[in-house]
Amino acid sequence: MQINSLSGRRNGSGHGNGMKTDIKTVCVVLIMSLLLGLCGCVRMLDPDADRITRIYFLSATGTRTGTNSFTLDEGWITSGNAKAALRSDDALALIQKVKALPDCEEDRTDLAYIIELDYMEKGVADHVKKCGYGSFPDNWEEIVGLVNKSTANYKTVSDSRELVVIDGRLLQKYCSRIAEDDLPSGVTFNDVVREMPVTYKTMCDYGWDGNKILDEYLYGYYGLAVNQMKELDEHPEPSTYEELKTFVTNKLVDVYWENDSTRCLAGSYNGCSYWVIRYDEFQKWYDEEDAYGKNNFHRQLTPRDHGLEYIVDDYNGPEGAYSLLQYRYVYVDSSGKFIVMTNSKNYKDIYDVLN
Repeated sequence: MQINSLSGRRNGSGHGNGMKTDIKTVCVVLIMSLLLGLCGCVRMLDPDADRITRIYFLSATGTRTGTNSFTLDEGWITSGNAKAALRSDDALALIQKVKALPDCEEDRTDLAYIIELDYMEKGVADHVKKCGYGSFPDNWEEIVGLVNKSTANYKTVSDSRELVVIDGRLLQKYCSRIAEDDLPSGVTFNDVVREMPVTYKTMCDYGWDGNKILDEYLYGYYGLAVNQMKELDEHPEPSTYEELKTFVTNKLVDVYWENDSTRCLAGSYNGCSYWVIRYDEFQKWYDEEDAYGKNNFHRQLTPRDHGLEYIVDDYNGPEGAYSLLQYRYVYVDSSGKFIVMTNSKNYKDIYDVLN
């Protein structure tokens, strides 16, 4: 019976029907695959398709050399697989998981995580941001898994729950220029962490540069924002040359006349250079400077960071063969009569000169 059965198949018995069935099956599978692929392409091209358009993820469990954070924008992606991941079921599930997380206040130092999503849902652009402090949600592993899948492992992030402790000791570790003795009397690194406050995100935003964080703290501590401006006042307080001399000789050492001008005097304070210009005569001084060095100076006032910055490009030789850029931060003294320019970033010194 077995031999006859095999023989029958070789002779065509039952073989034709089997082949027809197999061909039909293959055709159905191919058609379904093409349809699914076509649907996927349509979804990829649809600007209103449900998807994540931008994701920011931070978990306070990394280190300076391996931060557990990233930002990904749909517009940065060139890979088709990565674009598809942002439109996948995992991405849509992530949106719902993040929306379901509890809302938290943002004024604590024990930051655990931030997840921020821009997304399209039913043709409408929307946004969600959730933060956690002190601990992670029960489904943290699931959420991190969805983050990695939704971004096609753009940066594989860890689901670790071991938080980095942000305190004065850690901040001090990353300060090479400022010691605790340089802080205002009675202020410690722990005070800085608490008052700013300094979180894991702060450390990441400042590139783990504690000096920059301390600079920002001291700028606020001494209230220097009131002494800076984004543009010059058209009607400043009037001043005299005698007032300028009195101000400078009381504040600075090694005083000298800048280009023999009655509008500007210069000197130093704790080893840093300061220029003091009569505010009501500033434009005339500026024009004098241009006339004095028109052949090898290019200068400009540019809004930077907290206020104006004075930049001088001192060049010599044909077409700037030698060039030296000088940067000076621009302040106004407490009387409003004098513009003070300095290359110092010691905010205590600057405060002492201005007040």
